[in-house]
Amino acid sequence: MAGADELADKLNKTLDNQEVRVLRAPCMGRCNTAPTVALGRNHIDHATPAKLQQAISSKAFTAPIPSYQPLTDYLAAGGYQFYKQMKAGTLDSIKVEDKVFSAGLRGMGGAGFPSGKKWSFVRAESGPRYMAVNGDEGEPGTFKDRYYLETQPHLFMEGMLIAAQAVEAEHIYLYLRDEYPAALTILKHEIAELESANIVPIGYIELRRGAGAYICGEESAMIESIEGKRGLPRHRPPFVAQKGIFNQPTLVHNIETLYWVARICREGERYSLRSAKMVAQDCAVIRYQAESITLEFTFCPQAQPLPISLKPLAAWHQVIS
Repeated sequence: MAGADELADKLNKTLDNQEVRVLRAPCMGRCNTAPTVALGRNHIDHATPAKLQQAISSKAFTAPIPSYQPLTDYLAAGGYQFYKQMKAGTLDSIKVEDKVFSAGLRGMGGAGFPSGKKWSFVRAESGPRYMAVNGDEGEPGTFKDRYYLETQPHLFMEGMLIAAQAVEAEHIYLYLRDEYPAALTILKHEIAELESANIVPIGYIELRRGAGAYICGEESAMIESIEGKRGLPRHRPPFVAQKGIFNQPTLVHNIETLYWVARICREGERYSLRSAKMVAQDCAVIRYQAESITLEFTFCPQAQPLPISLKPLAAWHQVIS
């Protein structure tokens, strides 16, 4: 992609193979900055032989941490107030579920199942209940989850805690692909900040690092991996909402879904009627991200190719921005 083959050939010719091994690698979740080279844990974007040589000489082997919204800034903007109200019992979980369901939000992991309905299925099962967050996005061309984690991690995490509270989950397993070292570092630090601020108990959120298996993006294979087994999909039924992690009822969501859960709950009408319903119900347009003016298009499997005009999106951006 974007000259990666040519770059690999140049690197094999210009770098000393006694000191540096050049290996072709699977998706790194950085298609927007391709060609990318992983030098240890550091991703060199828009890579060239000169950039690689400079990074090797300076021993730049660790991932730089991008600028993101830390806990202090998120709290100052009213963050976690919705979750705290749920935890205190002043917000009813059923009403929150109805709010998410009425917004039309569907899972962003691929299946498109109504998010609020999934909560009711899990809550109907006897506890203890768990939650698993699927951050193993490995599809070529996909990097949306990484974007959220590296810019607004707490918006996603509040959505995660809201969903966990709605099903009374006793533990959260956050499964993230190993190809996202900066996001892993951010999450480790910010989870510790949540614990220090007494927003969550110590150990309530358990960060699990994936090992590069694409199949673990499938929810039951991810659960097998979380349990320490080989990541292979399970037969259904039973479904993970009935028997998930350690054979207990488990709520599974992906990162972008939880980002929208928080946005719908915190900002209500502004996003639930425009963004979430567009995400959930339109065949052609899956996501319009007004903040960075990014357009992302996908077609439903059942849909015929549709002509798309950008004019309504441009006008819509003027409405919500």
